[in-house]
Amino acid sequence: MAVERMKHIRIMGPLGKFDEFALKFIINRNIELEPAYKHLKTPGLIPFADDNSTDSLLKRMNVLNEWYRVRIREYDMETIERELLSPLDINETEAFIAGIENRLSESRKEAESIKSRIGEMEQVIRQVKPLSHLNIDLDELFHFSFMKFRFGKAPRDLYNRQKKYLEELDVIVVPVSEEDENIWLSYFMPDAVAQEIDNVFATMGFTRVRISGEVKGTPRTVIEKMESEISELKEKLEKCRKETDEYLESRKDEFERLYHKLKYFDKLNEVKRFCSRSEETFFIIGWIPQKEYESLVKEINTMDRIVVGCEDPECVIDANPPTIMKNSRLLKPFESLVTMYGLPSANELDPTPLLAITFILMFGFMFGDVGQGLVIALLGLVLYKVKKMPLGGVMVYVGISSVVFGFVYGSVFGNEEIIKPLWLSPLHSKTNINTILYISVGYGAFIIIITMIANTINCIRTRRWGKLLFDKNGLAGL
Repeated sequence: MAVERMKHIRIMGPLGKFDEFALKFIINRNIELEPAYKHLKTPGLIPFADDNSTDSLLKRMNVLNEWYRVRIREYDMETIERELLSPLDINETEAFIAGIENRLSESRKEAESIKSRIGEMEQVIRQVKPLSHLNIDLDELFHFSFMKFRFGKAPRDLYNRQKKYLEELDVIVVPVSEEDENIWLSYFMPDAVAQEIDNVFATMGFTRVRISGEVKGTPRTVIEKMESEISELKEKLEKCRKETDEYLESRKDEFERLYHKLKYFDKLNEVKRFCSRSEETFFIIGWIPQKEYESLVKEINTMDRIVVGCEDPECVIDANPPTIMKNSRLLKPFESLVTMYGLPSANELDPTPLLAITFILMFGFMFGDVGQGLVIALLGLVLYKVKKMPLGGVMVYVGISSVVFGFVYGSVFGNEEIIKPLWLSPLHSKTNINTILYISVGYGAFIIIITMIANTINCIRTRRWGKLLFDKNGLAGL
C-alpha cells in the first residue's frame, strides 16, 4: 500500500539547446511538468512562443495513418540525434503528403466509379432476370408506334382477383414468373388507353420496373453480357486496390519517419507550453519519481551547461505533487476502481491492495456460482488481453472468486442440486440464510474498522491532528 515518492526538479540551460534537451530527456519521461512562471520570479522571464507551423501537416498525416496504422515508438538517444535533431523541411513534407493524398483521392474516385457501374449493371440484371426465358428482343418492346409496354410485379392474390376483369379490357397480360407472394408480369396496350389501363393496374398494387435503355437483344444475351462486364470490372477494381496498396507500401518507411518527426515536434510544443525562457536560458520545472531522479541526472550530465536541482515535496511551498500508485502487476487492474473515487495524496496510503482483497471476497460471497463465475472470468480475460481494459482484469479475479464460492454453496447457474456444497446451501435452510447474514454484517464491520484505521494513519502522515482526534472516521469513531 504505497504511493511513489516524488522529487520537485528545476532545470535550466542554454536556450539554443532546449529542443535537443527536451527531446532527449523530457519527452517519453515520467515527468509531470508545471508552469515555470508560477515558481520563478526571475526578471525578463517569458513563455515560449507557440509554433503552429506543423499542426496542419500533422492533422493530415493523422488522417493518412488510418491507412498505414503506424504506432509511435519511443526513440533511443541515437535515433533522436539521427532523426529528430535535423530541421524539418516543411515544403518537402507538404509535397510528400500531397502526393499520397492525391493518389488516394484518384484511387478512391476510380473505385467509386467502378462500384457505381457494377451496381447499375446488377440492377439491370435484376430487372431483366424475370424475362430470361423469353426469346424476344427487348429493345423492340420500347419502340412500338401505337402500343405501350409495361413490366413489373404485383401481389399474386390481387392479380388473381382482377384476372377476369382484365380480360375485358384492351390489354394483353403476359405472366412472366412468380416470386414469393408476387407475380412478375408484362402487359401491352394501345397508346390511346394507356393512362386508363395504368390506373387499373395501380389499384391492384402493380409496381413498375423501368428497364434500362442500355438493354439490347434478348434477356439471356443481356444477362450474359453484363455478367461478363461485371467480372471484368471487379478484376479492374481489384487491380486498382493492389496498385494503391503497392504505392502506399513503397512510401511507408518515409511516411513513418516523417510521422514520428511531426509527432515528436508536437510533443516538444506541448513541453514548451509549460516552460519559460529568458534571452539566453530556458527553465523547466516539474515532478519526477524519486527512484528515477538519479538516473535522469546521470544522463543529463552527458550534456554541457545544464543545471539540475531538486527538492522534496515538504520543502516546496503549496506543493501538489502528482500521485503515482506503486502496485504489483496482479493488483494493477484494481487501480482503475480507486481512480473512480479519487487518488491518494503523496503522503497517504494506497488503498488498492485493501480494495482488491475486500472486493474479491465480497463479490464471491454475494454471487457465488460456479457457472456464472466461470463466464465472468472468461469474458474478463478476453477484455483484458484483447481490449487491454483494466476492468477485464478485475472481472477475472471476481469471476474466480465466484467460482470458488460456487463450490462452497454448491451452485451451478443457480441450480443447487448438481454438486454437493462444501459448506452450506443458502436456499435449503433458513438457518443457512441467517448464518450468511451474520457473516455479512461481521465482514462489513471489519471493513469499516480497517478503513478507519487506514484513515487514522493518513491523518498522522499528513499531520491533520484535528481530523485524527475528532473526525467520525478517526480516533473518536473508533
